[in-house]
Amino acid sequence: MAKNLVINGKLIGSAASDAIDIMSNGHVKGKLTYEELTIEKGAVFEGETSQISQQKATETEENNRVQKSNDSKDIENNNIVTDIEVNGLKS
Repeated sequence: MAKNLVINGKLIGSAASDAIDIMSNGHVKGKLTYEELTIEKGAVFEGETSQISQQKATETEENNRVQKSNDSKDIENNNIVTDIEVNGLKS
């Protein structure tokens, strides 16, 4: 699981990270699992959230890998999302 996930575009599906920041241009539709969540003014969020402890975050990382579209890159510590489809969901 990434330490930080910054969303400044469209994310459709599920994502898990220690810290998730949805920037003012961010649009999220799906489920977010996090320890810390920040949503800037102007951002759009549709879906559900689940706050977890560090121990649960490690379990989530091991059990639920986020499937990313062919165009996305897996970045270990800092993920910046501009546009991504997750788990085959489309807008």
